[in-house]
Amino acid sequence: MRQAQLILAVAIVLVAEPSIGLEHAGPDARARVEQVFNLADADGSGALSSKEFEEANLGLYGVSFKTFDANDDGRTTLAEYLALFERHHPSEHQPEL
Repeated sequence: MRQAQLILAVAIVLVAEPSIGLEHAGPDARARVEQVFNLADADGSGALSSKEFEEANLGLYGVSFKTFDANDDGRTTLAEYLALFERHHPSEHQPEL
């Protein structure tokens, strides 16, 4: 059930806000991204381990755990998760680098 919730939550985020950045998408988009993260964070540590990432099937969306783990410490924080989402869904008002 938890896995289905995660897949649905990620799909909603990607369908609802595919081309705008979180800062322009409003609080609902950020809340949905945070919800996905919190659902995947099974132990409630505030960071995703590679095991939690795999168990949540977050790799289904084409981004590996190593990509989320920006500082290569073996875990992904909410800040890293949000930063990667923003890079993959840049604001229409900001040029892509």
